[in-house]
Amino acid sequence: MNCLFKKCFVIGLFLLLTLGSLSCVSASTYVVNESWSNDDIQVLIDNKGLNVTELIFSKTTDGIYRDICLIIYNSINIVSNEDILLNGTDNELDYAFNILGHDTTITGFNIIGYSTGISASFLDNLILSNNSFYSNDNGISVSCSNNVSILNNNFSGDDNSDSIFITGSNNVNVFDNDIQDSGSGINIMESNNTQITTNNVSNTKSHGISIDNSENVNVSNNALDNNSIGISSNNANNLKINDNNIKNSRSDGISTYKSRKNKIIDNDIDDAFNGISVYDSEDVNVSKNKVKNSKNKGISLDLTKNAKIKSNNIKNSQDIGVSLGNSENINLTNNNITFNAADGIYISYGNFIGINNNTITNNTNLGISITNTKNTLINTNKIIGNNEGINALYSALIGIFNNSIEKNKERAIYLENDINNQTSPYSPCILPDNIFSAIPPHMKYLKYSAIISENNISNNGYGIEIHNFNAAKVNFNIVNNNYGDAMSIFYSNNSFLINNRVFNNKGGMV
Repeated sequence: MNCLFKKCFVIGLFLLLTLGSLSCVSASTYVVNESWSNDDIQVLIDNKGLNVTELIFSKTTDGIYRDICLIIYNSINIVSNEDILLNGTDNELDYAFNILGHDTTITGFNIIGYSTGISASFLDNLILSNNSFYSNDNGISVSCSNNVSILNNNFSGDDNSDSIFITGSNNVNVFDNDIQDSGSGINIMESNNTQITTNNVSNTKSHGISIDNSENVNVSNNALDNNSIGISSNNANNLKINDNNIKNSRSDGISTYKSRKNKIIDNDIDDAFNGISVYDSEDVNVSKNKVKNSKNKGISLDLTKNAKIKSNNIKNSQDIGVSLGNSENINLTNNNITFNAADGIYISYGNFIGINNNTITNNTNLGISITNTKNTLINTNKIIGNNEGINALYSALIGIFNNSIEKNKERAIYLENDINNQTSPYSPCILPDNIFSAIPPHMKYLKYSAIISENNISNNGYGIEIHNFNAAKVNFNIVNNNYGDAMSIFYSNNSFLINNRVFNNKGGMV
């Protein structure tokens, strides 16, 4: 059938005629088969007089359409009604479909060998569903569009490709896709109001899911296995990452960088290098996550402000359970931190750190380690079975209250080398009732650099040791059944031991 005859036949469709290679199912639905060239199909869908609203690719021979490279300007539903393959390998084509028209749906195709399987830009209302992409440089690329749904697609076969790439778009839903053996999984850039849900992403060279420079993105109930990074975000605000299952990440399970008001909740992360990493971010909530078998750290925060780390279960990290560096206004509450190969909690260069109601047990080194930190409140924790309980070096303004510190191999509490010269009574202080005024009235002083009060300290190697740390108050503690000295103070001035109950220790008070 030559081109001229086909064009004449298209006009004849208005008279409801039928010819072998083209059939009209209804006034706006048309069917093509393998004998149609790309140019023939392009002429059909561009014909405004026909007003093609549905185009069906049918299978009459092998189901293979070669060198399809269509530009879609009009609203249309394009469907594969059988096992149709669009093969672009022969001529290295840019795309199978380049969608520039609103209200478009593409469903049911196998697409192989294109630079980009489906490309879409500057449109509203797009649905891409039940397609399979094999060995394309990129699977789906959408830019500058609104109301986009990408669901139930499969991607595989090119470890240098981006499977799904969304940029400059709004109201995007990415559901139920399966991605494996690709360069990267789902990429969201400069896009807002996006839902990424119930996708499977595995064996990518880069990240499973990446969100950059975007807002109001929800990443939930995805399964991510054997990716470099499970979920990463950069300059992403109001991001919620919840209920994802992340395994075998070669780098971070979840990472967030330069982001604000993000929530990382109820994720299960197993065998990542770092479980959860937060860097240079603010107002972060890391809660109810299960992080285990990390090859480095379980949860790590650096250069971060105003974060809550709450009700997480962190165990079997090969290094630190929870690490805070150069961070301030951080609250660690109700976490279970156990069987980590270094410290349970490690804090360096922090300010205003609250450690409350945590269970910190059976960590190889220290339960809580603090260095070069000010304004730390350690309250009502269970610190049991570690090498040491609490160790504070080069720090000041420390409150240790109401903790149960038991069965640690070495010291229960150790303070050394205060940094009182770096504190000021005119700055906020975490310790209660710790500032007094002198004469003249405008002069103020800090009373104590550390307060250790109302702790239960038993069955440790040693009790409390203070070394070269001035202005510490130790009162109302119960110190008993420890295997070494109950309390030791060396080279420390203005320290006070008041109303402590000390009994049944093998050593006394030095």
